[in-house]
Amino acid sequence: MLPLLLAAAGAVLGVQALALASAAPGLLWLPRGIPRGTWPLLGVGGCAAVAGAVWLGGGGWIWPAAGFTAGIPLAVVLASMRPLHTEQRWLCKGGDGAHSFHASVTHLSDGSVALLFEPVAPPPASPRATVVLCHGGGNDRLYGLWYLIERLTEAGHRVVTAHLPGHGRGGEDPFGLQACRDRTDVLVRWAREAVEEPVVLIGQSMGAAVVLDRLARCSDLAAAVTVSAPHELRVGSSSVNEALGLLQPHIYRALRYANPFEALPAAGGFKRGAFPVRTQDGRSYLREFERCVDAMQLTTRLPLRPDPSCPVLLIHGDADGVIPVQQARDLGQALGSAAHVEIVEGMTHLDPTLRRSVMTTLIHWLHQQLEAERAQTRQQAKRLRRGAM
Repeated sequence: MLPLLLAAAGAVLGVQALALASAAPGLLWLPRGIPRGTWPLLGVGGCAAVAGAVWLGGGGWIWPAAGFTAGIPLAVVLASMRPLHTEQRWLCKGGDGAHSFHASVTHLSDGSVALLFEPVAPPPASPRATVVLCHGGGNDRLYGLWYLIERLTEAGHRVVTAHLPGHGRGGEDPFGLQACRDRTDVLVRWAREAVEEPVVLIGQSMGAAVVLDRLARCSDLAAAVTVSAPHELRVGSSSVNEALGLLQPHIYRALRYANPFEALPAAGGFKRGAFPVRTQDGRSYLREFERCVDAMQLTTRLPLRPDPSCPVLLIHGDADGVIPVQQARDLGQALGSAAHVEIVEGMTHLDPTLRRSVMTTLIHWLHQQLEAERAQTRQQAKRLRRGAM
C-alpha cells in the first residue's frame, strides 16, 4: 500500500514539476500563481486530505489509496483558484524572464496611469510602431489582451494601454463619450511625443468603437485595427454562441494569465467589484454604452474622415453573439477602399485575442502597412534629395 501512496504522491509532484518547466496551456498556468516553496505541499496535502477523510470514514486501506489518487485533480483545482495577478507579476522589476517585454507604469498628462510594454529584443529588420490599445467596455486595460500584448512585443512593437474613463478600481472619473475621446487623444499624443515611431490604434469591442471615432476626428495614425467593433449596441443582443465559444480549445489560453474565475468576463453585476464601471448619477452602464456608440454616428462620419487613406483592419467573428457580423460589413463599407474586413469563421465576441491565427493575421497585416509606409517615406526622401541637388 505504501508504494502505491508514494507513487500517487510522485505523480502529483511530477505534474507540478512538468508545469513549471513547460509552456503548454493547462500546465503553465497552474504553478505560476503558487509560491515555489509551497506548491509541492499543496499537491501532496490535497491528496492526503482526501485519503485521510476516506480512511476515517471506515473504508479500509484500499479506499485511502483510491482517495489519495482521486485527490490529485482536487489539488489541481484548489491550486488553480489562487489569483495569478498578471499585471502585478508583469510589473515586477526584471519580471520572471519568460516574456518578450519589460513592463512599466507611465503617468499621462490627464492624471491617469498607463501601462507601457517595451520589447526586450526587437527584430532588427522589422518595422516597428507604438501600439495604443483600447480595451473593451466593462473590463479593464489588461483583461483579455494578455496574449495580444505578448505577440505584439515579440514582433518588436511598443504597447501602451490605459483604463477607459469610468473603468478600473480606485478611479473616480465617470464613463462618457467625451471622456473617452480625451483619454484616447492623451494616449496618442504621449505615444507620438515619447518615441519617433508610427502610432497604431488597436481596439476591441467598445474600445474598437473609440478607435473608429478617433479616425473620424483625426488624421495622425499610421494604421488602425478593430476587433469586434460595433456601430450600434443593443442591450440583450447576446446568444448561446458565446457560451458555446467556451468549448473551443484556444479559449483556455487565458489560463496562462488568470485562474478560471479571473478569466471569466464581467457581465451585469457579476465581478463588478473587480471590474467597476462608473457612470453619471449611477445610471445603467449598458445604457451608457448604447448612448455612447449611438452618439458616435460611425457609419455617417467615417466616410467624411480627415484621412481616408489610413489603412484599417476590421476583424469580426461570424459567430459573435454580442455584435452581429453585419456591423463589420457596414463599417467596412463606410471606410471604403482603405478598409480590409476579416470575417473569422466560428469566432465569438469573447475569444478573438486568444486565437493564434487571428493574432498572426493582425500582426502580418500591420507589418505590411508599416512596410508600405516606410517605403513611401524613403521615396519621398529620395525625391527631396534629388530636388535639393
